[in-house]
Amino acid sequence: MERVVTEEKSFGVSAKDGETFPMITAVKIENYKNLEGEFLLSPITVIVGPNGGGKTALFEVMSLFSNLAMAGGPKEDKMIDALLRGRVGPTGFGGAVRNMDFDKQITMGIEWNDRTSYELKLQWLHEHSLTVPVNEIFIYKGERKLTTSDILRVMWYGAYQYEYNLGKTRSALTTGAFPIALARNFHPEDKALRDLRDRLCGWRFYRFNVRDLCREWKALSLNISNELLLIDGSNIAQVLHRLKDSADESENEIWEIIESRIGEATGGRFKVSIDKDKGIIWPQLKFEKHSIPLGFWPDGWKSYLLMLTALYTAKSLVFIEEPESFMHPELLNLLVSEARTLSEDRGLQFIFTTHSTSFVNLFSYKEVCLMESGKLLHLKPGKWMEEVGLSIGDALATGLIKEAAQGELGSGDNRDN
Repeated sequence: MERVVTEEKSFGVSAKDGETFPMITAVKIENYKNLEGEFLLSPITVIVGPNGGGKTALFEVMSLFSNLAMAGGPKEDKMIDALLRGRVGPTGFGGAVRNMDFDKQITMGIEWNDRTSYELKLQWLHEHSLTVPVNEIFIYKGERKLTTSDILRVMWYGAYQYEYNLGKTRSALTTGAFPIALARNFHPEDKALRDLRDRLCGWRFYRFNVRDLCREWKALSLNISNELLLIDGSNIAQVLHRLKDSADESENEIWEIIESRIGEATGGRFKVSIDKDKGIIWPQLKFEKHSIPLGFWPDGWKSYLLMLTALYTAKSLVFIEEPESFMHPELLNLLVSEARTLSEDRGLQFIFTTHSTSFVNLFSYKEVCLMESGKLLHLKPGKWMEEVGLSIGDALATGLIKEAAQGELGSGDNRDN
């Protein structure tokens, strides 16, 4: 398999505190739905492919890592099960594992470009009706830091022994239903473990719902959480208000950028104010003779606002499903321009999934991958494609994109005729 070689450097700069994050180079998955193998990533990765190819499954796996790290610890016995049910329905592990084979283990792993990797294996424990981590391997900058195995054989609520940090054995009090390395109360003073959790907590995942965005009063309430933009973008009003009124100068700068970009794209003045009598936040566009509340914007404008907020409030990785929905090609151009700037200046990493021929035409063959039957194929067009000037969008629409993704992962199609 051809490896993508990435220069080792600091990658990903948080606008808030200046911390840096390395780039994800690969995601390893076995037995999760139809996914199987290693998925190589670039600074910007655009994934195309048919329905059922595995794009959403990849979204689910990567967001599971992040949500486990942000949860911080085993709040309840079935934390992993609750997260899986939120992704695949009431069957949880059974709906996620390949062919609903409860005896299989799901393997999920991440590799970064600084020789750091984390791998997690999940198993269904029949007698307890519980999904548990049966193995974790954490290598930090080339040094093995943590290996846990055979967790199925330990007591659920007691202390057990594990290998940690150059063979030293310590005792940990934790529940077997939660990954040790991702639990914030597990040796929080350890720099390597803390760095792993911070990396995963810096990821952001979105599948936006713009049709009903901010149409109801409750969506504008001051009582809704404003820390992170939710996966569907439903708390956009609260996040914008926090950025605008924050004592943090970097957050104020983000607000000013969003305010400016929306004004340029719509021709109006974007304002966010408070209605104290109703206890709501009031985002709106003001024009010379009228104003439009956010809930009644054209869907494309709503989508662009959500995208901008997602991009500028992320720390290291942004994964967005079908960003092209409702957006005019001019807005897509603006969005991609913002993403490229943030990738180059702040080191943000992007993953987009799409069915849009217009959207993929904004990227190069090196940035676009084909996801089909659970495999991610990197494109390497033959000379004949370049000679006829075939765009990626045309290749996608006609099915010829498969000609650029023949063979094994990353090998591409090298024919000359």
